[in-house]
Amino acid sequence: MRVPPLRERIEDLDVLVHRFVRELDREDFALPPELRSRMAAYAWPGNVRELRNVVARALLGDENALDTPGSSSSSRSAVGAKPELALEVPFKEAKERLVDSFTRDYFEALLRRHGGNISQASRAAGIARPTSTSWW
Repeated sequence: MRVPPLRERIEDLDVLVHRFVRELDREDFALPPELRSRMAAYAWPGNVRELRNVVARALLGDENALDTPGSSSSSRSAVGAKPELALEVPFKEAKERLVDSFTRDYFEALLRRHGGNISQASRAAGIARPTSTSWW
């Protein structure tokens, strides 16, 4: 069975966004209309996983959660500045640095949002509390 990529089923965008918002325990969240429009026009090379990350950043207040080429801003506002690419190291190491940086910023912001409560922040992140201790 072939599951089409998200770019071929943009009509599922609202359903998926709603699901991720619910999973992240933020049913009070309304996707900003401008972000929704940009999401509908985006090609989603990272597929549904990328969509989930964009929704998570939007929930954290990142006004540029979907930062695409040609967008109005080239930096991330709420999560921090867009990191420089480490071209002097092998791809694997550069990627690990970016992932580590995003992970640290994500969990720090989530922990602030939940007033330092690790259990609440873990639930919001959709991970088990014991797993989250390595990030806090």
